[in-house]
Amino acid sequence: MDSLDFSDLRINANRISRIFAKHPECISDKELDRIDVLKKKDITTHLTEKEANRLEELENKRDESGYHIVNKPTQNYLWFIYLKRKYGDFPKILSGHEVSPYAPNGTLKEPYSIRLIEKVSGIKLFRNKVRQKNDYLHGIIDAFDQPIYSESNMVHEIKTTSDRIKFNFKRRYPLEKTNYLQLQGYLSISGKDTGLIHHCLVDYPDSIILEQKSLHRTRFINSGGSFDEFDEYWSKQEPLYRHENVPDKDRIFSCPVDRNYDAIEKVYKKVVDCRTWLIELVEFMENTKNIHIVEPNKIRL
Repeated sequence: MDSLDFSDLRINANRISRIFAKHPECISDKELDRIDVLKKKDITTHLTEKEANRLEELENKRDESGYHIVNKPTQNYLWFIYLKRKYGDFPKILSGHEVSPYAPNGTLKEPYSIRLIEKVSGIKLFRNKVRQKNDYLHGIIDAFDQPIYSESNMVHEIKTTSDRIKFNFKRRYPLEKTNYLQLQGYLSISGKDTGLIHHCLVDYPDSIILEQKSLHRTRFINSGGSFDEFDEYWSKQEPLYRHENVPDKDRIFSCPVDRNYDAIEKVYKKVVDCRTWLIELVEFMENTKNIHIVEPNKIRL
């Protein structure tokens, strides 16, 4: 298959939120629907002055936000897909903060999280490394509750953090749009009707603990403390980075998500829109010379 043939593009289920991305300056799906309604009404009956003004306002917003099949935030993600297919890997720009103390690598922490889930919730989980897919989406689901995924009752998604405040805030508001869309994607490709998102409070990564130990030691010694005194001080601090004062039962909670057929259909429609946009992009990029490129949108002052 041609690497720039996007006619059967599949979106990774954990990236669905990218194609639903919004920006306050970009036109929304509801506003686009309103444009269609007003245009159809204008064919059969005259619009009121208020409706005509609203139609002009919405069309201006659509054009000025660079909307074309999909909005600009989504276009940014699709540009990444296009350029990666065309040229290969991107350069990795390091900032010095690649390891976040608040979101340790979920893959590294999955075995511990699964043991915690099994211990506290009594659910036997089996890690999954097999990629599932359908005509629109693909993805690797974290775990199933049976060794053979087709026999599993539901899909299981594991989210980890080392930040106690963030973890407990999630307990109060456990489901956000990004996770919801991801689970709908997993339900779609697995054929299951229910999923569980397991939120786990995990130890800070060892690299963060060592970094913090060094920073604490420098501050402690500069303040006049001895190395022996620091060792005693750190023996009390390090267990806090491993949350040893938090019972296991308070380090996990789960949130169920049921299959939403309407939501999944909306995801499929977005994927088709992304294919259409990428196909038009390839046509433009491969057949347009780098001189005399015409701005496609109206410029309004």
